[in-house]
Amino acid sequence: MKTNSELREIPLPDSYDEKEVFAFFGLAAYYAQVFEQAALHLAAALEVFSMSSSSAQIVESVYGQMEKATLGRLLARARRTIAIDHAVDDLLSAALEERNYLTHKFFDQHSENFIVNSGRKLMIDRLREATALFQRADRAATKIFWPTSSAMGVTEEMVNEMYAQILADAEAREAALSTGASASGHATA
Repeated sequence: MKTNSELREIPLPDSYDEKEVFAFFGLAAYYAQVFEQAALHLAAALEVFSMSSSSAQIVESVYGQMEKATLGRLLARARRTIAIDHAVDDLLSAALEERNYLTHKFFDQHSENFIVNSGRKLMIDRLREATALFQRADRAATKIFWPTSSAMGVTEEMVNEMYAQILADAEAREAALSTGASASGHATA
């Protein structure tokens, strides 16, 4: 959970062909999952914080249970534990509804739009709006998460250090793969 407060800019489409629709669907699905992970961290942290005592084993168990829960159930658990500002709760509910629509109905309800440029433009516009909504919901859930997290001894600095290590590891893997690819003409596994 990176704590950078800036929302990432959502790109404009290069065209309105089918590949662009799939690319923007992927982007929206990615940010829906980022939001879902924020909801998971929020629900799990609140659950652990409400316990009289905890250990690494308890935390792992709570996360294991929460990982099996749907997004709606994660949000419901968080709502039962703390009072969430009405405007924030509306945002989280809208993101949940949009995520469910995206996952279960989007292509079905846009089947006719998908076959023409003007329809694909509408689809991409809707996907860009969904992406922005998921980003805002992630930010809102994360803002709720931090006070509980801090009370449990997990600071933004600790998370940023973990993120920096993950980034350094990924960059090292990329460098190793590109070195292996340039030496042999193809990537090694």
